Amino acid sequence: MNYKKHSLLSALVFLFLSFQLVSQTFSLPRSEPEIQGVSSKKIIEFLDAIANSDNEMHSIMIVRHGKVIAEGWWDP
Repeated sequence: MNYKKHSLLSALVFLFLSFQLVSQTFSLPRSEPEIQGVSSKKIIEFLDAIANSDNEMHSIMIVRHGKVIAEGWWDP
């Protein structure tokens, strides 16, 4: 393996491990939408509207007052 490929691989491994550490250390707290003043029904209506549009979503995270109240991932 040449030097450039080795350096790139090392950098990618470092970034991956750093991200894992940061995501565990600084993960956002979760909460129910209604506790944060958001209607679950309205979130579902929003997701239905997106699904029925020409827009393609792969993921969503809704944060209110620093807490995750909804999140999801779809297959590409």
